[in-house]
Amino acid sequence: DEALSLYAMLAEMPLAMVTSALATLAIVVFFITSSDSGSLVDVMVTSGGHPSPPAPYRVFWCVTEGVVAMSLLSAGGLIAMRTASLTSALPLTVFLLVACTGLIRALRIDAATDGRPSQDAIAPD
Repeated sequence: DEALSLYAMLAEMPLAMVTSALATLAIVVFFITSSDSGSLVDVMVTSGGHPSPPAPYRVFWCVTEGVVAMSLLSAGGLIAMRTASLTSALPLTVFLLVACTGLIRALRIDAATDGRPSQDAIAPD
């Protein structure tokens, strides 16, 4: 089982109990910090880009993300989580491709002008 392979490997190493506890702690810290970062981004976007959004908004997004994750895990386990993340990433892929196209165009224009702004962009004194 993929989920237990880390612990199966650590069981064969010296100090198996200590390394398993440290691995569990590292995984928990990773998930907590990732969720916290995601919640901060969500609350900043929904609050109009405010750098220090109100605490109740952040708590709302933390709880909402936790409930969604728990319901997906209880409904279908890791397969449901994987399917949900792939399904939600598909529209983002289209936006990223559009952004890449815009970046390539901007770089070509910049290369054609040797990096100098056009005369239209320079304001008269």
